[in-house]
Amino acid sequence: MVLSFLISMAAVLNAQDLHFPDSPSWAHSGKMKKVSLFNGTDLSQWKVVGFGEWQVENGLMVGTKSKTDTEWGHLVSKAKFKDAIIRLEYKVNEGNSGVYVRSSVGGDFECLGVQVDAGSNDGSCMVVGEKEWHWLKNSPVDKGQAKLGKWNTMVIYLKGSNIRTVVNGKQISEYIDLPEVDLPTKGKIAFQLHQGDYANKIYVKAVDVFIPK
Repeated sequence: MVLSFLISMAAVLNAQDLHFPDSPSWAHSGKMKKVSLFNGTDLSQWKVVGFGEWQVENGLMVGTKSKTDTEWGHLVSKAKFKDAIIRLEYKVNEGNSGVYVRSSVGGDFECLGVQVDAGSNDGSCMVVGEKEWHWLKNSPVDKGQAKLGKWNTMVIYLKGSNIRTVVNGKQISEYIDLPEVDLPTKGKIAFQLHQGDYANKIYVKAVDVFIPK
């Protein structure tokens, strides 16, 4: 009884320790609800798209792409999100990866939406369209906050047409009033295995989404 109460209280505190930035552009009132997209045992809340392999190993989500898999591979959430704070713990051992937010499946790159880089320019944002992609204006390149082969924490804030990224406690990017063509109003979360003739491996320990109640 005591243990279940403590676990319940920990979940409440965990949901309250993340909130939208305290500024007019991010104004929000109310509590946040935590949604976990990984239970440590299976990928029931996700769908595999394209090349590569995704599985659960020792309580971790693991994505692997060999040198012979020259096209893209993605692990896409079944759920869609609008305003949200996404917190994840990840490690990229080889190659390059990324986290799509408010995304949909399609186009030449298999996913459409904003991709937050992971594995090289962690926290920098690009817009991926049907046939081409581009960095968001003045998106910082390689702040050196994340380390290849080490565990990192990324937090992505999404509210309306705004996005902010924080890697290992340091803010990397912030964009206010993006047009909907760059940042859709709602979409899925997806992890990328990058295209190319090199191996790619990413580990994900936790994917928690905090949404307004």
